[in-house]
Amino acid sequence: MNALLTHDNENYTCRVEDTTVVFEFKKALFEIATDLEKKQQFFSLLHAIEESKEVRSILMLNVPGAVEQSEYEHFIQQIYETGSKGQIGLGSEADVLISREEHAINQLLRFVNQSGKVTAIGLQGRIMPPFFGIALAFDFRFATQGSTFFCSTVNVDMPPSGGLCFFLPLYVGWNKATELILSNNCLQIDEALAIGLINTALPVVYFAK
Repeated sequence: MNALLTHDNENYTCRVEDTTVVFEFKKALFEIATDLEKKQQFFSLLHAIEESKEVRSILMLNVPGAVEQSEYEHFIQQIYETGSKGQIGLGSEADVLISREEHAINQLLRFVNQSGKVTAIGLQGRIMPPFFGIALAFDFRFATQGSTFFCSTVNVDMPPSGGLCFFLPLYVGWNKATELILSNNCLQIDEALAIGLINTALPVVYFAK
């Protein structure tokens, strides 16, 4: 079972520790989301994990810099540059990439939300909106001290993604959710803890443990 669920590639590693599968993302999910072959491999692995009777829990982590806000801004900028004169939504290559990214995010959200395993996620760094939205679907959410979280996509002229519009109101109510989504301010770890978006903040040195 361990061998079947063990993977190591340029995008992520997957290993089994006792009854827990540990994913560690080395880079942003955009390459997995927009490359159909890599996406199929990734979700086939998730399906195998869900079907495994030996696995009882799933832990997802990101290496520092892997899901940074700057990576998200760079990806969106590339999308606009790919589109005709910066426009998307016209069946162009840019439109296809956006659609693939949104579909992959929604597919991962559904997996986490419907999983029969205990799910936990550990965040570190300046977390981009789509990945933070995905994190809110997990049963337990941990982060390193000093981490910050971005909920707004206003600065890149894109609608909220990653389940933010669904999960934020559930945790903090409509007023606070609207403030977080429409403002361009990042959410500090102390406030994220106070309003229940993060369960526990951990020192960086103990984070992996």
